[in-house]
Amino acid sequence: MPGSVFRGPDRSAVEGVRRAPPRRTASYTAVVAGAGLILPEGSERFVQFTVLTLASLTTAVTSWLEMRRARELWQHEREVYYALKDVLREVDFYEAMGAMTPEKVEAYFRQAASILGSSSQKWARIQQKRLEEGGQG
Repeated sequence: MPGSVFRGPDRSAVEGVRRAPPRRTASYTAVVAGAGLILPEGSERFVQFTVLTLASLTTAVTSWLEMRRARELWQHEREVYYALKDVLREVDFYEAMGAMTPEKVEAYFRQAASILGSSSQKWARIQQKRLEEGGQG
């Protein structure tokens, strides 16, 4: 984690938790919570603290993954927006020149449809890649 305040052995532990899917971290929380039933008396505080820590880490990891997903979606939407703006700019140019024909209108419609079609395919590939990497989709 560039710029992380964690150094040394603590850093590797944080990196491992950061990369762990939230489902796995939630499973660890459930196991530790259940371990409180078999641990000797007097360990309640430790189990409670551990469960609280794991639950907090699960929330943090899930939030980070969702922020990353939102950022990827925003970047993707911006690419599509600018591609469509380029088509619109070209349409405006030909319309201002009075050179717009039904064939050109159809060609621009197909171009816009192509941009939107490839956009949905690209987003599906992004999501598939995230699923293959073990992230949430």
